[in-house]
This record gives sequence, structure tokens and C-alpha cells, in this order.
Amino acid sequence: MNLDQKVAEHESIDLKGAIRIIDRYLIGAGQHFENDREAIAATLFGFSKSRTDFIEFCVLGPQQFSFKIEFSNNANSSRFRKIFRPMFQHEEELHSREELVQKTTWFFTFSTEQLVKQIAATERPYKSPLRIPMRATVGNRIFAIIFCAIIGIGSLIVDVHGIFIGRIEAGRGLIFCEKNPTAFWIWVVIYAAIGIGLIRGCVLELKFLQEMRNGHGNRK
Repeated sequence: MNLDQKVAEHESIDLKGAIRIIDRYLIGAGQHFENDREAIAATLFGFSKSRTDFIEFCVLGPQQFSFKIEFSNNANSSRFRKIFRPMFQHEEELHSREELVQKTTWFFTFSTEQLVKQIAATERPYKSPLRIPMRATVGNRIFAIIFCAIIGIGSLIVDVHGIFIGRIEAGRGLIFCEKNPTAFWIWVVIYAAIGIGLIRGCVLELKFLQEMRNGHGNRK
């Protein structure tokens, strides 16, 4: 990125050349700048295989670096994946030169499909209150929140309505409170647990999403 806030493209390089560029940017880690343009030009850089397949680093400090990787959707992906997730995106924070070199080596060595598997293998299985992977886009997170909220509210409505009329849906039939009170109240508790659990998860997910956006804004 140059002082005009435009991407400055350079000639093709090999892995050794890429590592030399990393070291060049690390020399200025922690220094102060006159303005944001100078700071971005001196700390933001990346490597690309095409206009849609690239990695990006930002030197935030001597031991703090942001890392972003983005790929266009695989041609072999399902139609559903292409519609709802046309791009693969992943962001994380790194803390050493070795990590920067490792990510760059991956990018130069592996194919897009192999890189996706490498990243997925390093992710923790539990990333958010609704168990949404960290690399999921904001749009996918919002969709999941809305979907789970609808199910949660629907479960509570069914629960309250069932208590009010004295019968509740259970599988393929109805359970009446007067005829089978034990089963009736068990299903009331099940619907309540589902509804409360999902709504609570949606609220926590919104807070989680806000923290992610705040953290991303601070890095910028």
C-alpha cells in the first residue's frame, strides 16, 4: 500500500524474496508516523496469486501482527457454498516473525484447497456461543443469529400456548396435561430449554460479533 492508499503491485518473487520483504517491514515495527497514510504504507503488505487469492499482513508492533487470508470459492464447491459463501476468509493475530514466515511459506507451497485444510486444522472447534467457526463471514453470522432466534422464539411460543390450552405437540402427536401430566411437563421443560438456550446464545453471539468488529476496527 502506497502513500496514496492504493495497492502498489510489484514483480513476481519466490519464497526467499517474500521473506526478505517480511524482514524489511519488521525493521520499522514500533516506530511512530506523522499520519495514518504513512503508517499504513509502512506496515501493510501482502502477497497474491491472483486478484482474489491473497494474504495480507499488518505490523502493529514488534510482537503483534494481523494476518488475513482470502481465496475465491473453489470451482468444485457445491452450489449452496458458492451462493452463501463465495469467498473463503480468515483473520487472526500473530506474535512472531516465525509465524509470519510460516503463513507465507504455506501460501507459496500449498494449493488453495490445501491451505483451507491447514487453516481449518489449526482452528479450535468451539469459536462462538452458537459454535460458528471463526472464519465465517459477518453475513453468515447474522443469518445464523436470525435463524436461531426464530427457532428459539417459536419454541417459547409453542411452550406458552401449550401451557395455556393444556396440550402440547410432542413428535407426531399431542400430549394432554389432564391425561398424562408427567409427559406434558417434560415436554414443556424441553421446549423451554430449547427456546431459552437459543435466545441466550443469540444474545451472546451478538456481543461476540460486536467484540470481533471492535477488535478489527482497532487493528485498522
